Amino acid sequence: MTTVLKKADLTHRLLARLIDFLIAAAFCLVLYPVGVLMGATYIAIADGLFGGQSLGKRIIGLRVVRAVDGGPITFKDSLIRNSIYAVIYLFYLIPYLRWVLILTVGLIIVAFEVYYLIVDRNGFRVGDLAADTQVIDDPVAG
Repeated sequence: MTTVLKKADLTHRLLARLIDFLIAAAFCLVLYPVGVLMGATYIAIADGLFGGQSLGKRIIGLRVVRAVDGGPITFKDSLIRNSIYAVIYLFYLIPYLRWVLILTVGLIIVAFEVYYLIVDRNGFRVGDLAADTQVIDDPVAG
């Protein structure tokens, strides 16, 4: 049974995700090609840091919690909810096709996730449904 908490602001969620993508991109730029793997790993497990806060969520003041009881998520939960974004990030390792894949498959997946996030009354995206998690405002952070 899922306990639904007050959903986080959409703009805040998108800003936090952008910050996390920029952090992952920094790994890539500084340490290519190993940095791509480091960036993908960060994207996959980052929400398991700091009791449910990636660096982006920590800066913006959001937290990912278990939807069932509002408790902190694990690295496994983070991996489940973010694995699709990590795969998109790994497209960068594919020579010649990287930008085609990122700008087609990647953007379609991201657009679907954002669409679902907007239309779901509880603010769940597909990754949240898969991991049974929810993003909430964190009054302590931010």
